[in-house]
Amino acid sequence: MFTIFSRLPIEIRLKIWAVASNQSPRTIDIWTDFKRCEIENTIFYTQWYSCSLALITPPAILSVSREAREEALKHYVLEFETHMILPKGVSVVMQPRFYINYASDTLLPRGHWNIVSFADFASRAERNGLQSLAVDVCDSFWTENLRDYVAKGAWVFDGLEELVIYDVSGKKIWKESRDLEKFKKRYKGGPRDLGFVELQGEEEKSDALGDTEKCLQAWFNRIAGLAPEAEEGKVVEVQQPSRRSYLDAIEVTTPEEFSRPSVRVMKLLATKRDSGLEDQDSD
Repeated sequence: MFTIFSRLPIEIRLKIWAVASNQSPRTIDIWTDFKRCEIENTIFYTQWYSCSLALITPPAILSVSREAREEALKHYVLEFETHMILPKGVSVVMQPRFYINYASDTLLPRGHWNIVSFADFASRAERNGLQSLAVDVCDSFWTENLRDYVAKGAWVFDGLEELVIYDVSGKKIWKESRDLEKFKKRYKGGPRDLGFVELQGEEEKSDALGDTEKCLQAWFNRIAGLAPEAEEGKVVEVQQPSRRSYLDAIEVTTPEEFSRPSVRVMKLLATKRDSGLEDQDSD
C-alpha cells in the first residue's frame, strides 16, 4: 500500500493521475446508424453512434476520487452526442454514451458511413486530437469516404500518428456488418477485447490490403510534395478518386499542412474476455 499518496504535493498527484489516465489504451469499435424516432405522430430518423463489441464501461479512474476524476476528464471525452432540429423548432438530442481518450484509444469505425457521418467523425477526431485510427479496407468508411479524400490529395485527420489498415471481409461474423442490426442478430457472445497483431508475412496480406498500402504511401508522398514511389523502376499505379460532386468542393492539403501518419498493415483480433481465447470467426 502506498499510504503517503495524499500527502504528496498537489502538482505531483495531478501528474500521476494524468499518467494513469493514459495507461490503458483500448480499441473501440464505433458504429453509425439511424435511429427511428416519433414525435407528435411524426416519424423521422436521426443519426446516432454506438459500440457493439468492445467493453465501454466508464474508466475506473473516474470513480477513484473527485481529484482523480477532474484530472481524468481532461483526457477522456464523453461521446458521441448528436442533435438535429426538426420543423417548428423541435430539437432532438441523442445523448453521449461512452468515454473516449483520443490520445491513447484506437478508434475502429464500422457499419455504413455516408458523407455526413464521415465528416462529423473526422471533425471530432481532429478537434480532440485522435492519434490512432483503424480502417477496414473493404468497409464503407474507407471505400466510400476516406479513400476518395486521400486520392484527391486531402487529408482530413490532421495530427493522426498511426493509421492501421486491416481486412476482415472473409470472416463470418463481419459479413453484412455494414448493417448494424443484422450484425447484432448474427453476433453472440458478449464483449470482446479488440486488438491488432502484425501479419506474419506478405502471404497473409489480402489483395485489397496490399493494394491499399501501396496507394496510401503513393498518395501520402504526393500530398507531402515528394516524388511518386517506384517499384522495380516503375511508378506505382494508384486508384483515382470517385466522380462524386461533393469532392469538387474539397480543398487539397498542402505539404506544409500535412502531418504524415505511419501506416501499419495489421490483423484484427477479437478475444473472448472470459477465456482469453481468440474468436476464430473474427480474427
